[in-house]
Amino acid sequence: MGERPHPPPRIHSLRQAGAADPPFTVGERATRAGVFCRPSDSLATVLRLLARHQLEWLPVVSGVGMLVGTISVADIARCIASSSSPQDQAVPSASAGGEA
Repeated sequence: MGERPHPPPRIHSLRQAGAADPPFTVGERATRAGVFCRPSDSLATVLRLLARHQLEWLPVVSGVGMLVGTISVADIARCIASSSSPQDQAVPSASAGGEA
C-alpha cells in the first residue's frame, strides 16, 4: 500500500499565512448600532428580533450598556420545552455567567 499524504499544516494566524496586519483596528470596523436585547425582554420579543434580523443569537446588554451574555435560538427552545407559557418569561440568565 502507498503512503498517505501528510495533511497541510494548520494556519493559526494571518501572519503565519503571510498576510500583513490590516491597516485598521477592530474598534474602527465594529458595528456600533447592533441588534441586542435586555435581560428584562420577554422571549417573544427576542424571538421577533431574531426572526426580523435572521439571527441565531443576540447579545444581552445591561441597562448601562455592558454585555452580560448571549441568548440563542437553542436557549429559547430549551426554555419553551420546559415551560407552559414562555411568552411571559424574561430572558434566561445570560450564557456568559453574568447576572441578568
